[in-house]
Amino acid sequence: MLMVNDTSTVNEIHPCYISHDLHVPTNYLILSLAVADLLVGVLVFPFSMAFTVTSCWYHEDLACKLREVFDVILSTASILNLCCISIDRYYAVCHPLAYKSKINNCIIGVMILVSWGVAALTGIVLCM
Repeated sequence: MLMVNDTSTVNEIHPCYISHDLHVPTNYLILSLAVADLLVGVLVFPFSMAFTVTSCWYHEDLACKLREVFDVILSTASILNLCCISIDRYYAVCHPLAYKSKINNCIIGVMILVSWGVAALTGIVLCM
């Protein structure tokens, strides 16, 4: 299951990185979501499966705290990236004439930075 998740996510990331025709604001949001999902598949899933077998919940060691922080940060980043994609699509569908002037690379960059920043802040505050 991990290999399927990682392989499909890499298949989403690779074309956006290679083809300059795909360097459009919407694809930057999708790329950010793909990176968040890839990191969940690499950093959270394996340790969650390993700690399910062990008694991690009773031993608050560094590995358990790190897994918990990564889980909250990456899950929150994924959810916030989906929210940003829905805002982008709302403007594209409901305000198509104003879309290019309202949604540009700068706005998308701010949306991505805010998404990851809020996710990091949430993970650090909730888990520490």
